Amino acid sequence: MKFGKTIEEALQKEIQGGCFMVKEKKRLGLLFLAGFFFAILSLNFMSSPTAVNAATRKIVVGNKKCIDCHSKMRKDKYVHGVVAVAQCTICHVKTGEHKFKPLPRQISSLCFRCHDKNNFISKKHVHLVVKIGLCTQCHNPHHSKYKFLLRKKQPNLCFKCHDKKMIDKKFIHGPVAFGQCTICHNPHQSNFPRMLMAKGNNVCFTCHTDKARGIKTAKFVHKPVKESCVYCHSPHATNYKYQLKADGSKALCLKCHTKKKKWIAEVKTKHGALATKKGCLACHDPHYSNYPYQLRKQPMTLCLGCHNKRIKATDGTMLPNMKAYLANHKDWHGPIKQKDCTACHNPHG
Repeated sequence: MKFGKTIEEALQKEIQGGCFMVKEKKRLGLLFLAGFFFAILSLNFMSSPTAVNAATRKIVVGNKKCIDCHSKMRKDKYVHGVVAVAQCTICHVKTGEHKFKPLPRQISSLCFRCHDKNNFISKKHVHLVVKIGLCTQCHNPHHSKYKFLLRKKQPNLCFKCHDKKMIDKKFIHGPVAFGQCTICHNPHQSNFPRMLMAKGNNVCFTCHTDKARGIKTAKFVHKPVKESCVYCHSPHATNYKYQLKADGSKALCLKCHTKKKKWIAEVKTKHGALATKKGCLACHDPHYSNYPYQLRKQPMTLCLGCHNKRIKATDGTMLPNMKAYLANHKDWHGPIKQKDCTACHNPHG
């Protein structure tokens, strides 16, 4: 306002004429030049790349200042890309001197600006922490000792949420024992229940390739094996060998084979094989076989594998060496000719 008033007064004095008018003209000229120079300088400041980026440039300086104090962020084994190149403001929006806009509660909305969300939330089953957008529950957004910026090493990271008691057992599944939960589970999303990497048994067959081949070629496959390995095996840990859910020699089998359980409990004379450590497995393969009932060998050959010497029966009777007896007596009974001992004998009791 003062500057405008001075110009107005000078114009009024110019009208009055005389020497005074000349002096005022000179002053007016100087004021005009000063104003012109100021205007040019302002335009130059506005158009300069350095000036235009004044706010941005201030932020860039801020990034460098961040690293000056937060220097440890770039010294870990694994550093987030944006931290490595000191671009803090990709995630943190500056609103003032050392003030930043609060990060979104659903932090994934920030992560998905760079990371393709289809790789994390597009499938049928999504890990809960991913679903609610808490990426930083598992990942450190700045740096970490562990690959993928994990906050802890597997399986300790998983045990932040999942009960560690699941592996407090005598026998632990290999991948779990080595802390490799992600061999079987996808930590973000999956099209299969429990975030599995593949459908049912196919997860198991990734490692247990021998069983996969056997099942494909065998004539007879145990029904639970066809459906799901976890009917019999715990995928994490148990107190029974082979991660079985119960004693595999008999107790586990009788959970499903309830009629056999009742029969064995009630009969007077039980098959001796059931009293051995192998139990049911003395005669049956739990997975597959080329013989009915998953028998380990052709029925008569299987029987003579034990009955090749004198045996004391469970009732105290001494049984003959049947293999030698049959070798010395060629006039075989019809079922023996057909190699079917079970035509006359119940193999359980």
